[in-house]
Parts: sequence; structure tokens; C-alpha cells
Amino acid sequence: MRKAQIRIKQARYAEADSLLQRLVDFYPYDITADDALMLRAELNEDRLDNPTVALECYEKLLLDYPTSLYSDRARKRYNALKVK
Repeated sequence: MRKAQIRIKQARYAEADSLLQRLVDFYPYDITADDALMLRAELNEDRLDNPTVALECYEKLLLDYPTSLYSDRARKRYNALKVK
């Protein structure tokens, strides 16, 4: 997670995206998995201009982590992207 945050500060967004994806794939039950999904969704939506991946991340967050602190924000962003 920390490596991905460093890559984002360095504006190396594609590398950060792959690191976050690996974190979610290999450690789905870790406490930072929902953080990684939310960060990946926002990264794809804002920096990488890839709304389809962002939509998938928001959906996965809502379905797999319904008690996450990010659920409300993810639901709002999901609905906003779905309308577009």
C-alpha cells in the first residue's frame, strides 16, 4: 500500500494501479484491501481516465466489503459513473 502511495506522489499512476491490484488480489481479507480498492477506483477515475475500471472497483468494493467506511462514497461515485 505504501509503495502505491509513493508511486502516486511520483506521478507513476500505472505502476500504482498495478500495485493496488496486486494487493487486492493477493490479500483480499487484509484490513487495507478496501482502502486499496477505493484508491484504485479514484486513481482510474481521476488520473488514468479509465471509468470502466473505476466502475468495476467501486462495484467490487460495494459487493465484497459492504461494511467498509468507503461504502457511501463508493455508492455515490458508482451511481454517478453509471449514469454517464
